[in-house]
Amino acid sequence: MLQGSSKTFSLIINRSFNMKIASVSLVLACLLIFVLFTSFRQPDTPVYVVRMEGMKFIPKHLEIPEGAIVRWINGTNSEHNVVAKEGAFKSPMLAQKNAQYEVRFTRKGTYEYYCAPHRIMGMKGTVVVR
Repeated sequence: MLQGSSKTFSLIINRSFNMKIASVSLVLACLLIFVLFTSFRQPDTPVYVVRMEGMKFIPKHLEIPEGAIVRWINGTNSEHNVVAKEGAFKSPMLAQKNAQYEVRFTRKGTYEYYCAPHRIMGMKGTVVVR
């Protein structure tokens, strides 16, 4: 009876040891995956902010690197939008204060844009992507 108990005890110890090895292996594999993904991560994308204040974009002219994001923020309770003159982008109406719209610029060039309701009042701007 004593021999049977020692075999059972031995099996329990082996199973417990194998589970610990499996747990450590899983943790190490997860750590390796994390290191690989974070080491090849792209640097943070720069974000440039253009505010819509009154009947103008601030700043009116913006130069950015290729791949950057421009975020337009409505600084008023008036309805504004952002429409590219050549059709590259068009926001919905941003009717609430602090409503936002953003575009990632992946091609070099000059992008002229305007606010459709206030275009006649000169609410226009330009983004130059270098």
